[in-house]
Amino acid sequence: MIVGKKRIDSLVLAKVCMNSDTLEKYCLSLIPIYARHLPHILDNQKYIVAIAIRDQLNLPFKLKQDISERLIKDVTIKGYLHSLTEIEDLILSCDMDKLLRSLFKEELDSVS
Repeated sequence: MIVGKKRIDSLVLAKVCMNSDTLEKYCLSLIPIYARHLPHILDNQKYIVAIAIRDQLNLPFKLKQDISERLIKDVTIKGYLHSLTEIEDLILSCDMDKLLRSLFKEELDSVS
């Protein structure tokens, strides 16, 4: 499963989880800017944050359940939960020369 960040700060999460707009913005902030337009990464990130909310010890069970269910409503998970990969790790493991050539193929063809 590809996510923005796999480590969630529980102190920050405790502050932002009371407001659904703030929680949505927090989930988005965990994803690098260049990948925020990818819906499956955002959905995966929301799912990971929902799991982290369920692990919060300082919230009552019913509240955790309501918040996490609201967060993952209409979320489609892509990948396997047992293997979390941060998008930055995936990008760094690529051959950057090939990646840039494939991303900018049209521009490079017009120059040559």
